[in-house]
Amino acid sequence: MKRLAKWERVCAVICVLYLFPLSGCGSTDYTSLPDNYNKETDYPYSFFSTTGVAIAPAENGYYYVEGDFLFFLDSTSKEIAVVCNRPDCKHQHETDSKEVWKCDGYLGRVTFCNVQVYEDAVYVLTNGSTENDVLDLGAGDKLTKISLDGTKREDIRPVSITQGFTQPLRIHRGYAYYIESSKEGQALYRFPLDDIEAKVETVYSTKGYVSEFIPYGNHVYIQAEGNIFDYSITENQVQLLKEQYSLGGIYKDQLLVRSNDQPIEEPPTGEYELLDRNTKELSPFISLDTKDGIDAVYLDTNGEQLFEWRIPLADIFGENYVENPTYQFSVLNEQGTIQFSASYTLLKDSPVSFAPGDERFAFFWSIDRYGTGNIMLDLIDKENGFSRTNIFTENEKVLNPEVSSFE
Repeated sequence: MKRLAKWERVCAVICVLYLFPLSGCGSTDYTSLPDNYNKETDYPYSFFSTTGVAIAPAENGYYYVEGDFLFFLDSTSKEIAVVCNRPDCKHQHETDSKEVWKCDGYLGRVTFCNVQVYEDAVYVLTNGSTENDVLDLGAGDKLTKISLDGTKREDIRPVSITQGFTQPLRIHRGYAYYIESSKEGQALYRFPLDDIEAKVETVYSTKGYVSEFIPYGNHVYIQAEGNIFDYSITENQVQLLKEQYSLGGIYKDQLLVRSNDQPIEEPPTGEYELLDRNTKELSPFISLDTKDGIDAVYLDTNGEQLFEWRIPLADIFGENYVENPTYQFSVLNEQGTIQFSASYTLLKDSPVSFAPGDERFAFFWSIDRYGTGNIMLDLIDKENGFSRTNIFTENEKVLNPEVSSFE
């Protein structure tokens, strides 16, 4: 990896925050909060994406999980480093398998990458137990609370997340939400952070498929079985919100949605609508030209901005197949007019992820799976003409090192 920074250069900022935390939410009456975004208690919905990156906003930067390690990105210097205060620690570059797990930023080989800053701590999924300074590799995945400077850890409880991509567990107004599969189907569950003995609650279950969910305000919006459901946190009940529609995000306090009521062999429509969270009424919003089904188009939002991803279907499935297809990334206004556009060439048969981010940055993740094996994170600077800068490059094998415990 390009050593863009040593942790010592950003640790001072985090330590100040750790010593002078914001008012915690342990005494917060969550039911008194407004039915919209509250930064101190809510899941950061502007980082939601159907192809999300495991990155979370924090004061003066962002926490980022890649492979088996927790990193911090300083928003001013744009430098990124493992969250570790151990002197002379080699972090992911440690070659001794019995020493790797001693790094403060080592999380273990968890099933899914996850990170969120909540109540002055970083919550991540970790794997393995390190009690008595001995590593137990069979402990399984669990939710772990880490101090902002990485020096303190507290395991909250075991979790068994079996469905999701990056960021499958989302903390919102005192509860952690996640999806799990079983022989009966799939369900969205939740448990309180402040009561480790409390039973896990079933929020919504189905014999089918729960594909996505977005906590926002006093609600959790659930994508399941091709429909959108609304779980009211205050009323503790679920209702069908809209049939045959898909969630695209939260835009100016409304749900960004589009119809999926078309044959499965056809590409998604380019027609997006807004669903009023109070009246439940739909209104036309933006129409993306799919060129009569020739292009696949997708829209992401951070709540205030709109980001379009477009690719010719023939380039990835048809007669024009190319090993390195090109996406067109565009920033749109509400009328669908392009404000900025750039072409992104992708790597052969390799996945990409995008996080809409906040008012300053968006994030683009990719992996060169059939070439170098490098994982890359690019920063899209919204305040500087949406310029794109690579801030992280590291080999996949290095980020997932072999680890063993002492006999």
